[in-house]
Amino acid sequence: MSMATRYPKSLWSFNPIPTGCVLYLPLWSPGLNGSAFKSVDPYRRECVVTGTTQSGEGRILDGDDLITHTASGWRGNDSAGTILIWFKTNTSATYQVLFGTSDTATTVRYIQLRTRITSGVLEVTQINDDAPADVLTASTDVTDNDWHLGGLKSSGSAFSISVDGVDEGALTVSDGANTGDWFADTSARDNFTIGALTYTSTILHFDGTIGEVWVGDVELSDAEILYYYNNSYPRRFV
Repeated sequence: MSMATRYPKSLWSFNPIPTGCVLYLPLWSPGLNGSAFKSVDPYRRECVVTGTTQSGEGRILDGDDLITHTASGWRGNDSAGTILIWFKTNTSATYQVLFGTSDTATTVRYIQLRTRITSGVLEVTQINDDAPADVLTASTDVTDNDWHLGGLKSSGSAFSISVDGVDEGALTVSDGANTGDWFADTSARDNFTIGALTYTSTILHFDGTIGEVWVGDVELSDAEILYYYNNSYPRRFV
């Protein structure tokens, strides 16, 4: 283990929904600075930083930075779940990945939550070597340089997306179908990456600030996501 890895004090009290949490990264915390750090959850996952600078609001990524954890079959038994991520960006010139988990040996196995080019809305894409990829798009432009909580959840049979604690309603199916295929349905994944998608190459880098990341092995209710929005630490940045 690298001596550079940071071991922050427990910040569990900052996590407003600890039940079901499998990844918690309060990137604004001084305990999560440096070139590597441990996640603040029971799994203590080592995350490696490429680039980025830390501010009191989170990690600033400038279009070629990322944070990665390597693990074979990461959360491979989870058939449903939730991803919540606080972020701020002002660019819609490219696709930008907020959170992705993928197989570095191929380009056809991944799940990613990203902002869509031009429209700046949130979008989920999922593929498990079964083209076409499922591509589902929300409706609210989140590239306005304001803080937003992006939410992606799967029931195991359908995806839904929320912005600032409010469900986006029916998603536009740009390709494939709304299958809700989650981690258990996306095989051979060997990493998760914040701020990019890492497969045979690293693509779709994020340009902005990411404040906090929460992943759970349960599908949170809309009320729970709104509670998280109102009670998580980055809410004070809004």
